Amino acid sequence: MGAQRPSGGPRARAWKVDKGRRRGAPYEDVHRFVRPDGSVIWASVKAAVVPNGSTIRGYIGVVEDITVQRERERALAEAKERAEAATRAKGDFVAAMSHEIRTP
Repeated sequence: MGAQRPSGGPRARAWKVDKGRRRGAPYEDVHRFVRPDGSVIWASVKAAVVPNGSTIRGYIGVVEDITVQRERERALAEAKERAEAATRAKGDFVAAMSHEIRTP
């Protein structure tokens, strides 16, 4: 992939994986990676333990690039905020005009 995770999170994530492993729960998380060119990509990571009796044989998992999905979610949230601001402005305008029309 040629990307690196920013510093500050591996220990916390290792703790989550270990905690889930002890419960037998699969690991799921979203990670932010920074490519060598400085661009950011987002990845959904899902993993599970492959048991071997009472020991762990290994792990199996999937890493999916969800950068486009994250960008679309962000664009949708921004559009929603703009629409809500327009609705508030319209309501303020109608209230002001209503007051002006009724006031001689």
